[in-house]
Amino acid sequence: MIAYPEDTRISDAELCLLIQRGEKNAAEILYDTYAGFLFLSIIRIVRNKELAKRVLEETFKKIWHSIPDYEIDKERIYTWMKAIAYDSAKEALSQLNK
Repeated sequence: MIAYPEDTRISDAELCLLIQRGEKNAAEILYDTYAGFLFLSIIRIVRNKELAKRVLEETFKKIWHSIPDYEIDKERIYTWMKAIAYDSAKEALSQLNK
């Protein structure tokens, strides 16, 4: 496991490579960096704090599993993750409305 000083900023490309290699703290850094922004995007859609927390958790599970497919040269990681969060939130709403 690689340790990074708190004031060190790693690029999204480096984070993705480290996550793909199974570096746990890289996944934690990605979560710490983007979870708040994704939560805000999700809560705007689902309008329920508890549901938004569950959707955020599901979103990051999808991100972890999909990170090998992410292409850093095609789009920013936040844009890619936000699309996953949006789809997860819409899916959660459709499940509620069944």
